[in-house]
This record gives sequence, C-alpha cells and structure tokens, in this order.
Amino acid sequence: MNKERWRQIEAVFAEAVELPDAESRAFLERVCAGDPELRREVELLLESDRRAREPEGSPVGQAIGHAAAAFAVQMQRDFSASQIGRRIGPYEIVREIGRGGMGSVYQAVRIDDQYIRSVAIKFIAHGMDTEDALARFRTERQILATLQHPNIAGLLDGGTTTDGRPYIVMEYIEGEPLLEFCQKRNLNIERRIELFCDLCSAVHHAHQMLVIHRDIKPANVLVTDQGVPKLLDFGIAKLMAPELVHGGSQTTMTVMRRMTPQYASPEQIRGEALTTATDIYSLGVLLYELLTQSSPYRITGHTSQEVERIVCDSEPMRLSTAAHSDSRLRRQLSGDLENIVAMALRKEPHRRYASVQQFAVDLERYIAGMPVSAREDTMFYLATKLVRRNLLASAAFGLLALSIGAGWYATYREAKRTEARFEELRKLANAVLFDFHKSIEHLPGSTPARELLVRTGMEYLNRLSVDASTDLSLQWELSQAYEQVGDVQGDPSGPNLGKFREALASYNKALQLAEPLSNKNRDYGTLSCIAWLHYKCGDIELRTASVDTAVESYMRGLRVSERIGAELHDARADGLLLNGYMRVATAKTRMSAAKEALPYAQMAVEAADRAAEAAGQRGTADMARTRLLVGSLLWIRGDLHGAWDRYQEAVAWLEQLVEKEPDARAPAELLEEAYRRSGDLQGNPSYFHFGDMEKAKFYHRKALRIAEHLATRDPKDATARAQLSIALRRMGAVQRAAEPLQAVELYREALEHLKTLLDRAPSDLNYQRDYANTQLGLAAALKNAGRSKLALDAALTAMGSQKKILEQHPERSVVREDLFDSTTTLADIRLALRDYAGAFSTYQDALKQAEALRQDDRENLYAERCLALGYQGLGNYYATLSESREPGPNREEAQQWYSKALSIWNRWRAHNIALPYSANREKDLLRLKAGLTSRN
Repeated sequence: MNKERWRQIEAVFAEAVELPDAESRAFLERVCAGDPELRREVELLLESDRRAREPEGSPVGQAIGHAAAAFAVQMQRDFSASQIGRRIGPYEIVREIGRGGMGSVYQAVRIDDQYIRSVAIKFIAHGMDTEDALARFRTERQILATLQHPNIAGLLDGGTTTDGRPYIVMEYIEGEPLLEFCQKRNLNIERRIELFCDLCSAVHHAHQMLVIHRDIKPANVLVTDQGVPKLLDFGIAKLMAPELVHGGSQTTMTVMRRMTPQYASPEQIRGEALTTATDIYSLGVLLYELLTQSSPYRITGHTSQEVERIVCDSEPMRLSTAAHSDSRLRRQLSGDLENIVAMALRKEPHRRYASVQQFAVDLERYIAGMPVSAREDTMFYLATKLVRRNLLASAAFGLLALSIGAGWYATYREAKRTEARFEELRKLANAVLFDFHKSIEHLPGSTPARELLVRTGMEYLNRLSVDASTDLSLQWELSQAYEQVGDVQGDPSGPNLGKFREALASYNKALQLAEPLSNKNRDYGTLSCIAWLHYKCGDIELRTASVDTAVESYMRGLRVSERIGAELHDARADGLLLNGYMRVATAKTRMSAAKEALPYAQMAVEAADRAAEAAGQRGTADMARTRLLVGSLLWIRGDLHGAWDRYQEAVAWLEQLVEKEPDARAPAELLEEAYRRSGDLQGNPSYFHFGDMEKAKFYHRKALRIAEHLATRDPKDATARAQLSIALRRMGAVQRAAEPLQAVELYREALEHLKTLLDRAPSDLNYQRDYANTQLGLAAALKNAGRSKLALDAALTAMGSQKKILEQHPERSVVREDLFDSTTTLADIRLALRDYAGAFSTYQDALKQAEALRQDDRENLYAERCLALGYQGLGNYYATLSESREPGPNREEAQQWYSKALSIWNRWRAHNIALPYSANREKDLLRLKAGLTSRN
C-alpha cells in the first residue's frame, strides 16, 4: 500500500470515528461510493478501534475478529516505520511512542551542534489536516506554550514540516506511569499523597491559566526516576494527544472523545458544560486508585447509556470498603482520608472542592495530622436526596425531622448562651490563637499549621462576638485575631502564604475593631497595635496598589507613633517611629525620589540609635537595617564609597547577631540582604558598581547560601521563596558576562520560584517587577551565550511585563528605568541578529525613554545614566554599520554619539559622581572611539 492510499484511508477513518454508529454508516456509504475496497479498509480500522475500547473479556470484544486488528496494526506499523530517521528541523526521529485518531507522537533527538537532547514530537496525521483540525492543533500548541510548571511536560518548540504538517516539540519524559511507579516501589500512603499533591499543583496552574485538562488519568501522569510527577496530554476539544507511555491501558471513548469513561465526571458523561470541578472529580478517581489499586466504579459496557447509568446514578464505593482484605490499610483509609476522596467524587459539581488547591490543602492537613474541611454528608443532605426520590412517602418523616430539629436548635442556643460555656469557649479560642500559635511561630515549615490554628481560634471568637458585641476585651481579642490571620496570609516582613489581598482585608478588619478602643484605652498596647496595622496595610498597598496609597497608610501609622511619644512619653515610640520612617523612605525610592527619601532615612537612623542607647545596646538589628537603607540611598545618589561604608557597618553587626542566635530567622534574613547589596555594589552591571566581579561573587554566594537555607526551612513561606529568587537573579547578574551558561541556569531557577509566587499572588507588583527583571537578565545572559533568538523572546517578555505594570502604575519611575534597560537589551540583541532596521528603531525608542526620564527629574542620576547609555547604543549601531556599509559616514555618526555619552561620564568623573563606575564607562567609550579611528 502506498502512502497516498494510506492518507486517504486515514482521512476517511478520522471523520467516521467521530460519528455515532448510524451516522458513521451513512457517511461511509456517501464517501466510499464506487470504492468498496476503501470502505472495507476503513471499516476494519473502525472495528479495531471499537475492540480497543471494549473491556477485556467482554462478549462484544471476543466477537470481533483478530484479522481486522492485525490488518490495522500492520498498516500503522508500516507508516510509522517510514518516519524513523526523518529530520524535522534540528531533530531526528528515533521511534514512535504514541498514537491517536488525529496524530502520532515520536521520540526524537536534537542532533545539531548546539546540544544533544531527547524530545517528544507530535504531528497531525496525513489526511487529518482539515481547516478545523489545524486550528485545534495550533490551539493545543498555544495552550502548551502558556503552561509552564515543573510538574507539566512543557512545550519546547513547534513549527511546520516541509510537507506542510504542523508539529509540536515537547519535553520527553523518561519515567513510569503513576500507578506503576507507586506499586513497584511499594510506596506508603503519605508518599503517594505527596506525589498526588504535586500533580494537584500542576492542575491548579492549568486552571489558573484557564485550561481544563478533561482527561486526567494514570496513563497521563508519568513519574521520573527522581520522583517528580509530570502531567501529560493537554489536547483539547476532539484533538486528544496520545499518551507518551508504552502500553497505556486506557483509551479515549469514541462517541464522547473528550473523556475516558473510567475517569469522567457525571456532567462530562451527560455532555453538560465543563468547569474546573470536572478535573477535581477525575483527580478524585485517580487518588482512589492510587490508594486502593481499584476503581470506585465498575464500568462493564461502552454505550453512553451504560456509562451514564453507572457514573451518574450509582454511588462510588467508600475508600475503606475497597481495602476490605487489608485491615491495616482499611484503618488508614477510613475517616478523614475517606471523606476527602468522597468530597472530590460528589455527583454535584458545586459540592466538590471549590478548587484543586483546596483539595491539596486538605490532603496536606491530613498528612500533618490537622483537621480537614471535608466532612461526611450531613443527615439533612441525605434526607433531602431521599425526599426527592420519595416525595409522598417522606412527608411524615419531614414533619417529624423538622420538629426534632427545632427542639434541638432551641436547646443548643440556650446552652450556648450560658456563662460557663461562653468562658470555656473563650479560653479555648485564646489558647489556640495565642498560646499554641506562639509556640510554633518560628518552627521551620509551620506556615500552613499557623494559618489553620489562627483561623480556628478566630472562628471561636467570631461565634462569641455575636453574643458579646459590647464586651470591649472580646473586641480587642478579635482585632488581635484578625491581625494574626493577616500576618500568616501575607505580612511581607515574615513567613507568609503570599495571599496579600486577603491579608489587607484582615488588617482592615482588625483596624475597624481596634481604633474605637483607642478612644477609651489610651495605652501603649492599643496605640502601638494601631500604628503597626497601618504600617502593615502600607506594606501590602506598596506591593498591590499605588505608592501614594501606601505612603498615606505609613503616615497614619507615624502620626499614631508620634502621639505615643507626645502623650505617653513612652521610649518605645522610637521603635515605632524608625519603622515608619524607613517605610516612607523605601516608598519614595519607588518613585525615584531619593532626595525626598534621605531625610526620612536619617530620622530612622536617629530613632534606632536612641532606642539602642536606651536599652544599653549597640549594633542592634534595627541599627543595621537603617544603615542598609541610608547606604542604598547614598548609592542611588552616586556616593558609592559612602554606601559601602554603611553596608560594611551593617554586615559586621549582623554577623555578630547571627553568630549569637544561629537559629533566629530575622537576623539571618537581614544579613542575606546585606550580603546581596554588598555584592551588587561591587559588581552588578545593572547598577553603579565598583567593577570588582570576584568580590561581587563572594558576597552573592554568601547571600545565596542563606536564602537557600531559609527557603528550605519552610517551603510554603512566600517571603523566603521571594528572597531566594532575588538572590539567584543577582548571582546570575554578576556571572552573565564571564559565565553566561551558568547565569542562564540561575535565572531560570529564579523564574520557577517567581511563577509559583505569582500563581499565589498575581497582583503583587514586587513579584511582577522581579519576574520582568529576571527575564531581562536571562535575555542578557542568553545573548552573551550566543543564543540570540532565545534572548529575543526573553527581552520581549520582560518589556511586556514592564509595560503592563506602567499602564496601571505610571508613578513607578523605577519600572520606567527597568523598561529602558529592557529596550536597550532588545536593541543589542537585534543588532547581534543583524536586524539593522529593528535595532535602529529600538535604540531610538530607548533614547526617547531616557530623555523623558531625564526631563521628569533632572537630579535623578539613573535617568542621566540611561541617557548616556542611549547615546552609546546608537553609537554602537553606527559603529557596527561602519564595518560593512559606507564606513566613512557611519563612523562619523558613531563618533558623534560616543562623544555625547562621553560628555556625561566626563562630568561625573570631574565631580566625583559614582566613582569608579563613571571613570570605567569613560575608559570604555574612549577605547571604542579609538577603535573607530584606527579603522579610518
């Protein structure tokens, strides 16, 4: 059989296989009229497909002849064999690893001079390339491009073959299907749940990117030798990607191509609208199999009526019932774990978990021995279902239940109002909220447990507050509870879950309760609590709203702190004041207003010194923090030596504090920041620096070790993960010139952490800016490594993120400076790619941005730096042209632009501004000019 005939057979089969049996027969009569051989071969393929979907050993499956299957398999093998050894771009096909109705997947190896790597390539099949099929294939490719998660098999490349077939290049996963992996290693319940939670993280990421998987099953989850689960097969609509697993046992149903019956939800079976709850149901079935090695359902047929009857009408077996032969396993599976699985498998989508994340959190709580949100179905719910089935017979029962319920409720309310019960509950709430919480607050990995404890305690207090709205002490306890919840949700200064919007709401509730109390209780405890709540609100507003809004909150906190000093004459006011001053100064720098920020920073230094002197101490953490702040402001204003002196002073104090308290978190965090800033000042190319790259790497290595240690202590801590991403990015910055490939890996690791953080808090401006700047650093490193096309994508991503921030927050001048750096990097990359027109246009855009920055703030040295770099960029452009096009005129243009840049660095050097950075820039330009002259 030749290829053209096979393509014709495949094309007809692809259409027929999607139709119900009656429509399929009519279709074949119409299409195959006059070609009985074509019809016979397509029918053999259709029978083979039906047989593949039949449960093993069923009467229908046994009745179908073996000849049809053998014929179809042989044709598939012949065509697959013809593809082995074929070159697709830089890839060479090695073997077929999967096949579906619309395409095939092959293992391939990259064999160009760049590097060697195995990949999986998916093709749309010959004859299947209808306009609709091509559109769906491209949609699948775009979806894969948006999904970037460590537990999802990622998209690497894509394109079109020489014969016009689109293809997708995916990560090749060397691993075993999830169930086989667990069974071969005899993994315990806890380890299986951990793997499952990793899978949930991948599905949650897909849901956040507005993608419903629709076909979650064991064959679509591979586990690598390192124990990392990878979710596969993100084909959508009728275009289902074949599993990248040999011998996958589950096939996708023909009549309803978007599902596998054993794992489909009731609404999926009925053809109703699908939501994320559909994937939650499929995950529930998968978890059931993972824990019991059996299915909650027994699907014995393949007709739509049979599937609907079993999945939609019958209840799944309880988890513990499936383990009837193993008493130990049955005990493990009963109770909370059984309720968790049952909640995921509820027939009604709205009664399942609200999100995959909630599903995973309940499992993590189970592992940690904490209470879970899943509960058995209530008597009321079960009775309601019974009534719906038996309306007449249930009327008397309903009246009786109503009377009993009313009597029970009245008794419960009466008991709840008794003073003894009230005090008991109140003591329990305070014990959970304050005593228990305080005892684990600083334990590594305690963030999720802290959230649970605080929420539980607050629930108790909220119940009490209904009956004690006039109890001032209870209102105070409630305000403290809301503050504790806010701290765990998103206090940027400590371990938190990265839920900043929720944290801001909690802090505002605490303020609403505490501020009225300050009119009656003018004591330090009440007023300092209010000051701190304003500061914390400002911290979150600085990350999620405007700088002006954050400054307003900080100033409100400062006014309360000043009131403490003026009215109460309490020396502790200095501690509150220095925290307020530092926050205002930090916020001002976001608007590139270093001149306005410096007085606040100096007031913070004075307040910290007064507080330390009053306590008879020296070299406190607060003193170190204020020195770091002043050093950074001096650095921005061009005083590199003044900044270095402040940093070294802070480093010396912090090293002593960490030596005294090696397990304390706060000094270690501050020392990591001090090391990082010291490394940046020595050699980060994104800032004014001394140019000592070895010393820069020395300090950044120290910072990275601390950041890794803190992140390892509590993997759920968003603050630690964010600091680690920054430490990785800064280490990459000082390595990207001499060691670009190592820098690329550092930037990519930083991006993985930032993606996780942005999943939790997509509106956080710090994370958004960090993500953009990490992409920018990655672009520079890739360019240095000679991978300019990849660098181009990273630079465009950085620019897109920065423009998005500025659209919503134009007041953030530092982001405009970031955008300038991205624009010049993009121009450099285009120049390296010999895209001269694109490079020239981009250099012009960069210069316009620099001129606008300079116009807005004549005293901003970074704006003037941008202007000098903009001039130099155009000089580099003309210097490059002079090597190949009209050397004379282009050299003159290059000389003129270099001279403009030189005039800025000359003035800086003459006025001792940012030395030795400015002097080094001057030398570089003089060398470039000399090179042009020597070529004349």
